[in-house]
Amino acid sequence: MLEGPHRYLRAYLAGVAFPTAFLVVILSVFAVLASTGRVSWSAAALLIFPMAVVPNLWGLWNVAYVALSKRRAADIGLFGALLPSVIAPLGYLTAKALGHPLPYGWETLTAAFALAVLVYYLVWKHVVRYLNESLELEMTP
Repeated sequence: MLEGPHRYLRAYLAGVAFPTAFLVVILSVFAVLASTGRVSWSAAALLIFPMAVVPNLWGLWNVAYVALSKRRAADIGLFGALLPSVIAPLGYLTAKALGHPLPYGWETLTAAFALAVLVYYLVWKHVVRYLNESLELEMTP
């Protein structure tokens, strides 16, 4: 890991870059589906959580990775794969607080969680790692 000015700010920005850009895609798809009547506009409350919380969690998670990896070598993919274990319970609690029932059964949600872990592993391993290297937060071994 390289030292430099504003190390943790750069780590935060590298972490929020991908989910922020990806949420634009999600919001666009949602807007198209809502304008055609396939999805209710009242479901907009469900978008508040991912738009407000998820990018910030990614940024903070990357700051934690950068801080921890200074002390010991850590696989960024595995570290990123742990993030759904934080996001899923927060999303569930948010949906419950807003009075939205789970749309699918636990079997489907478990499969979705497993898929999320895999996707997070790959995105962190390739995208976030690339951004960290670009901002000189880590070096390729």
